[in-house]
Amino acid sequence: MIKVPLTLDQLDDLAQEFGRLIIKNIPIKKKLRRKPKPTYLGEVFQYLEANLEDILIGRLDRLENHIAQLEPKIVLAMNRYRGRYPRKTAKDAKKWFNKIILSIWNYDRNNYSFTLKNKGELAYNHAKNIGTNTCLYCNAQYTITLKKGAQKTRPTFDHFYGKADYPYLALSFYNLIPACYVCNSNLKRDTLVQPGEYLHPFIYGFDNLLAFSIKVNALDFLINREKFALDLIPCPGADPDRLEQANRNKELFALKERYNYDLSHVQDILTKSYLYSNSAIKDLKDFKIDGKYLFHSEEEVKELIFGASGRPDKHHKRIFSKLTKDISLELGLDL
Repeated sequence: MIKVPLTLDQLDDLAQEFGRLIIKNIPIKKKLRRKPKPTYLGEVFQYLEANLEDILIGRLDRLENHIAQLEPKIVLAMNRYRGRYPRKTAKDAKKWFNKIILSIWNYDRNNYSFTLKNKGELAYNHAKNIGTNTCLYCNAQYTITLKKGAQKTRPTFDHFYGKADYPYLALSFYNLIPACYVCNSNLKRDTLVQPGEYLHPFIYGFDNLLAFSIKVNALDFLINREKFALDLIPCPGADPDRLEQANRNKELFALKERYNYDLSHVQDILTKSYLYSNSAIKDLKDFKIDGKYLFHSEEEVKELIFGASGRPDKHHKRIFSKLTKDISLELGLDL
């Protein structure tokens, strides 16, 4: 998993603009101000209206605070619903509540929703503003944003706290994570994420927590054809609490299994690490054409050879960037 290439201050600036556009385009306030039916939803509606802006743009800790404040009120409303309809189950009550809230927090309900209004303009602009080319969860799939006439594509948005469990966070900036379809729809799906369980890619990546490792050197692979498997191992000195969260992400998105499915990229790194030693890279850095240097730095040479940057703030640009950095470092080449 990689971290989004933005600081929290930059994310907050984007969140402010995001919240303004949501309030302008999705009539949440207008619907919350109506007298709720049934009336025992009144306390929930009052809280949502009073805290709407913070729910839309607040950082993760603020969202978790709203979860703690809202859930008892929601449980009380659902119990009253079941008291009125004794044959209804807890699952029925949850479905009833979600239907009401998601009709207000209109993420994808109709053509006036966040994902569909004006041909999806809100969603496409949001993806463009975040600016990631690869999935933050796996870094193994491209998630480019393109909208040109009939040709369009963008990342899916994973609700870090799922709509099925926290529908009032369906349009929260810090709850919408650009992700690939595999991570979002095939693997995470409706997994219940509770506060503090998983790493959030707007806050953390795997750097200094988990690193890819193969435990084989280039010569053993090239000469002896020694087989290897890819692993994700703890980094020295990793924070225990963060490491526990990172391991949950690793399991949830089946990262070890997916990366081991095709090891050809790692095999290429092994070969290149032998052909391009640190001294060879320095020689290439000094290469000239018509008296002018072709490369401005050794970093540029390494990016050309290995197809990735060693800088975490660039990992979002190319798939397998973290993998490439970790394995190259293990082989003695510091990208």
